Amino acid sequence: MEPRSGPSRPIRMTRTPMLALAAAGMLLAGCGQQPSAPPTQAPEALAGCTQTQSKTAARHAREVPAEVDLDGDGSPDKVLITRADAACPGVLFTTVKDRRYSAKVRDPAGLGLTSATRVSLPGREGDLLALRAEHPRGGFQVQVYAFDDALGEVTADGQPVVPFVATDTTDSYLSVTCADGELVVRQAVAHEPPGIVFAWDVEETRYAVDGLRATRGATTEVADNVLDEQLGKEFPDVKHRRMFAKGCSA
Repeated sequence: MEPRSGPSRPIRMTRTPMLALAAAGMLLAGCGQQPSAPPTQAPEALAGCTQTQSKTAARHAREVPAEVDLDGDGSPDKVLITRADAACPGVLFTTVKDRRYSAKVRDPAGLGLTSATRVSLPGREGDLLALRAEHPRGGFQVQVYAFDDALGEVTADGQPVVPFVATDTTDSYLSVTCADGELVVRQAVAHEPPGIVFAWDVEETRYAVDGLRATRGATTEVADNVLDEQLGKEFPDVKHRRMFAKGCSA
């Protein structure tokens, strides 16, 4: 039998429900293989604060007015301190390599921060930060902070390297300078035994700084029986209570 001549009937292809489901399944499987966005990491809570307190306090914190390179990478680190009226007052904090570090300042309720000084200690990688706070009764306290895998105060046996300086008396003359890896504190003390005319002895104590620790060396006498009127001429830094005036900048 010969085949029928004439135009052939086109065959219409229709997509079956099974094929549509298979295509949809492949699409969903492909979407499931897409990388998901990394979760947002909450900043480290400030020292002594809850996460909620930290968020509010950090938002309203004020910047410390000193340009310091705490970690020694060649770039300045922005340092802030929470306000006295914050839920967690007196917390110093900074960000190093995308991580936040913080430290509670000593006696925040009694301190009124008036100045901040960058201290570049010879032989040390990374600056120190000296904060000066005035006390209402007269005088000031200098606290030295540093970064060494953590932000913290540089202390000697748990005490500030720089003693409290009373400015309402005449018996608290001292200065702080820098040497190789050391903070040098010079202080005028009343000469012993007392003579007919009042005089001073000038003593020097060196603190070797390693990380956040300062090791106190021996106290030596650098001048003996200095008359009061001569103190300002021979030791002007001590007489005028100058902080980090010599050898403390790069």
